[in-house]
Amino acid sequence: MIYLENLASKEIINYKKLKILFIIPAPKELYMYNQIGLSLIKDGHIVKYLIRDFGPNKIIAKHFKIDYYLFGKNYFRGLFGKIFELLFNFLTTFKLIVNYRPDIIVGDTLFGFPSKLLRIPSIAIVEGDPIGLSYLIFKHLYQSDCFIIPSCTNLVLKNKNIIKYNGIQELIYINDNFKADLKIYDYLMISENTPYVVIRLSNLGMSHDVGLKTLTIEGVEKIVSVLKKQIKVFISSEKILPNSLKENIVNIPPYLYHSLLHYATLFIGDTASNVEAALLGTPSIQISPINFNGNLEFKKYGYFSLCENNKLIRIISPLDVNNIIMVSQEIINNSDSKLIHENELKNFLKTRKNINNLIIKFIEDYPNSINYLLKIHKNSK
Repeated sequence: MIYLENLASKEIINYKKLKILFIIPAPKELYMYNQIGLSLIKDGHIVKYLIRDFGPNKIIAKHFKIDYYLFGKNYFRGLFGKIFELLFNFLTTFKLIVNYRPDIIVGDTLFGFPSKLLRIPSIAIVEGDPIGLSYLIFKHLYQSDCFIIPSCTNLVLKNKNIIKYNGIQELIYINDNFKADLKIYDYLMISENTPYVVIRLSNLGMSHDVGLKTLTIEGVEKIVSVLKKQIKVFISSEKILPNSLKENIVNIPPYLYHSLLHYATLFIGDTASNVEAALLGTPSIQISPINFNGNLEFKKYGYFSLCENNKLIRIISPLDVNNIIMVSQEIINNSDSKLIHENELKNFLKTRKNINNLIIKFIEDYPNSINYLLKIHKNSK
């Protein structure tokens, strides 16, 4: 197994200035690559971002004042729609990549294809859980030269360099550099330290979400109706909500989202934001979408299971609304819930740190960095 941590003692050989292009489909990757990009810019490299025209990406990019191009839109639904969308996004961005002609491409996309055609090195930093349609995308569409993934996942691809690290992707941007902003309370129109719950709802519109089901609107209404009797409830939703839930919809700048999670008493959601909330010190209930067999899909994901095994999140079925409410009330009614969670988080972080410096070194010294890791791996056999 090839480990990124083995780069720690290596000196950089490639000192030339690089033109680096990050390709970013979702806000999570935007936060991550902004952190990495800032360090690369400080080292003298030229960095640009190719950002999918999706959700709050443009607002976040403008807030960070980064140099970006836009690609694609979330036009398509269903299995064949998502496959067509991937091809559509590839074709519409190829010209931008040709015009910019980067020295290296970094990103969680299918855009290893342009790198192959244009002979541009490419690195994919991904969560790495090869499940369902995601596996087909990894196997047949992603053509990156190497994949950097957490050690808790088990991605295996023929003729691909899989590099693992002892951590999870969210720690790349949720780390010591993160500072919560108290302005969030002004947007919520509540006083500081007022307890509140955040519910995050996905529209399951990404390619890896095809065929999955999550909480019904009726389920959300039941949860809110019970919890709001004892605590403020705010909803952040990608899907359209009925009038009965409109008063609970949170309206904040997207770049304050992590501050919203940090100060919350409890987070409930069916997205990867649960891991973010947990790392920000907030107890988290992970509602796992179910597949056509009724199985909890997130139980299969390595990083969700890792967090659950370390008592950072609790994974519950969207069909078990009563259990979601019961666990929520247990957390809300225990004044020590945040403290207990923070202690579990401290234990977790003792063995898993962010890998920003190693990723930066890997990019700056590519391909010497990958050759070095391959040599160590070969010698260790």
